[in-house]
Amino acid sequence: MATINSLAKEYADYLILNRFDPGAASEVLRRIERITYVESGNPLSAVTKQHLVAEIEVILLSTFKIPGTDLNFAAESEDSSELVKLIALLRQGVAAK
Repeated sequence: MATINSLAKEYADYLILNRFDPGAASEVLRRIERITYVESGNPLSAVTKQHLVAEIEVILLSTFKIPGTDLNFAAESEDSSELVKLIALLRQGVAAK
């Protein structure tokens, strides 16, 4: 049984590997939409989806954290700016549902 943290890690890794693919965020949103609770079989609640996207964001941004500082490579790197765009798309996608 997957946890929010394990799913967030899986999706964050996917986004990092596919950060230049314009369809990466859409693919993650499709995957999130297909997740169901084990016991009830119901789809994830909107709150849980938002929590999952927030966890993905934490993982992505921590990937680019400069150790020992409050600075983040994502703020400076053109490469990681694609990840920031993907996070925004995920948030919009979850909010739209």
